[in-house]
Amino acid sequence: MSQISNILSAAAITLSAVTLWLTVLRRGSLKMTKPTLIFFGTDGGSMQQRKIVIRTHLFSTSQRGITIENMFVKLWHKDVIQTFGYWGFHEEKMARGTGLFVDQTGVTYYHHFVILDTESTFRFQPGPQIIEVYASLFDSEPRLLDQVTLTIDEETAKAMEHPAMGLEFNLEPERRIYVSHLQPRPMAF
Repeated sequence: MSQISNILSAAAITLSAVTLWLTVLRRGSLKMTKPTLIFFGTDGGSMQQRKIVIRTHLFSTSQRGITIENMFVKLWHKDVIQTFGYWGFHEEKMARGTGLFVDQTGVTYYHHFVILDTESTFRFQPGPQIIEVYASLFDSEPRLLDQVTLTIDEETAKAMEHPAMGLEFNLEPERRIYVSHLQPRPMAF
């Protein structure tokens, strides 16, 4: 009888340890939903820096949550890779991105990414664009969260040369494709 009790006790302790690991101690990973909105345009300041805005939900797969140290976007077009390294986010009031805590419930924000180089002459060009969204978690290397391919046609690229114009891509939910249209600045976000 005592041998059965010992086996049941050992099994209970093992189950408790596994449950503790899975629910509290495990770091988990950061996940991002497919952005519902992606915007290409200018920051609107005196320098008219090019920017990308995405609207998405970030969440953690662990109960203890994850701290994002920084985020950035890489835009690939043909042989050119442009990093948008200045990150800010907001729902109502804009904040410079750093130290964002994300738990299992998650957070939904507009994430703004601007080119850090104020002397940059980058312009959005016609053709396919690949956007990669990265997050640097506390004490770790940047991780790719999502990759989206979009296309800009010739006429739209020319119209976007004007700093008051931007291009908005909205996710069409049934077909899961992005539908684009030119959008005059300033945007609601």
